Amino acid sequence: MCHTQPGRLEFHVGDLTRDIQLKAAYGYCCDVMEHIAPADVKAVLRNILASAQHVFFGISTVPDQMGALIGEQLHLTVEPMAWWVKQLTDLGAVIHWTKELDGACAIYCSAWYDADEVVKIGRINTDEATVDAQVKANIAAGWMHATPHDRQDREVVLLAGGPSMRAEVEKIRALREAGAALVTVNGAYEWALEQGLSPSAQIVLDAREFNARFTRHVTPDCRYLIASQVHPATLEGLPRDRTYLWHSGVSDEAAQMVAERVGFPIVVPGGSTVVLRAIPLLRMLGLAKLHIFGFDSCVAADAHHAYAQTENDGEPLMPVTCGGRTFMCTPWQASQASEFRDLVKLMGDEVELAIYGDGLIAHMIKTGAAMAQADGT
Repeated sequence: MCHTQPGRLEFHVGDLTRDIQLKAAYGYCCDVMEHIAPADVKAVLRNILASAQHVFFGISTVPDQMGALIGEQLHLTVEPMAWWVKQLTDLGAVIHWTKELDGACAIYCSAWYDADEVVKIGRINTDEATVDAQVKANIAAGWMHATPHDRQDREVVLLAGGPSMRAEVEKIRALREAGAALVTVNGAYEWALEQGLSPSAQIVLDAREFNARFTRHVTPDCRYLIASQVHPATLEGLPRDRTYLWHSGVSDEAAQMVAERVGFPIVVPGGSTVVLRAIPLLRMLGLAKLHIFGFDSCVAADAHHAYAQTENDGEPLMPVTCGGRTFMCTPWQASQASEFRDLVKLMGDEVELAIYGDGLIAHMIKTGAAMAQADGT
């Protein structure tokens, strides 16, 4: 069949200790794992789990009998079923079914999650007490607060930081020269400046102190839209007449502090990442037509951003499937993609989004449009 029906059956040779390029809905691994050296077991299991959404393992749990015929030990890892189950669960697999046999075991499992499940198991990167203390300190410092504006026709280029931005510089430049506002988030600010692009506004959300580097290079005419939860160092040195606080969430006590200064606080809804808050924030400011670059929500050629951002180096990757394609994503990227769906449902026709590049988010939109067209909706 490999020769006569190559479109239906293919044979591939690979090294299981390395990433398996093929991705499938189901995988079968029988009479293999017991032959893997103990030092390689974890890597092999990880690669197998990443290559198939559901995997059936058939593993011998006893020493081999045939190796003696050639003076070799063929079963290099001989362990009971409970040991194999632990190896799999330690790698994040969910065990669907097991069966212990005479001298062997069978295990059916999956290490793939629905994107909604990834969101549920996520956690914030700064504890609530610290966030609340920073919100109160920043409010007390007397910064201006962002307020709602009427809808306007001016278009916005939003730079989200993903690797696909690097291939879109000329499109970004053309839109900017045509009069679009240029809004950046986090490290996309410095990246834009390096391309000779002058940001209209910079948005920062993260509460950790090291994010202060995203606001160190103050430029003329740029407005700084900073979440009230940031570390006060992020606000140091910013111009008072061009810097505005906005709120991703406030305690009752912090809300009262805002009310005493500018009126009851408006909390900007959205997801767990700065881009997912930037979209509704810009809409609150009256900007509804957004061209978004670098909103990939996946890794491309081992790059998680269009620029170096060392705190994201070495993050675990998971395969995410959408519309027949598989993307490699960090947990926060997978969560972001799921939360983006919810944001679109929340905002409806309040915003017009054009997503550039060939990342997961763009493919989600194309897939959804194709499905709607097929359904006639």
